[in-house]
Amino acid sequence: MFDLSLFLEILPRLYIVVGLVVLDVVVGALAAIKAHEFSWEKFPGFLEEYGMKIVAWLVFELLAKLPGDLLSLGGADPLLAGVVYAALVAGALAGVLKNAQFLFGMNVALLGKAGVPERDTSE
Repeated sequence: MFDLSLFLEILPRLYIVVGLVVLDVVVGALAAIKAHEFSWEKFPGFLEEYGMKIVAWLVFELLAKLPGDLLSLGGADPLLAGVVYAALVAGALAGVLKNAQFLFGMNVALLGKAGVPERDTSE
């Protein structure tokens, strides 16, 4: 039987991920418009890439909820769900910061120290 409480546990984290994806889409679209390289053809690929990352995170969340005896059969550690979630959030934040840096001329040195790559506008 499906237990709704399992879904409710990850709902706040899902809201954060969806919010970051929407923010990345908006800031990325504005940066692309500013650079005169906006194209609707890139949008589905962008969402597909994020979609696969979100599905992977949800699979690890599901594996973390398995009973202990079933979990040991697959060899998955519940910690992996947190690691995948952290990587997903960090990647989304890096995308937002990279585009915000281009849009608003943020301090490149400060963002570089934080590990955010500079947006490549050469082409």
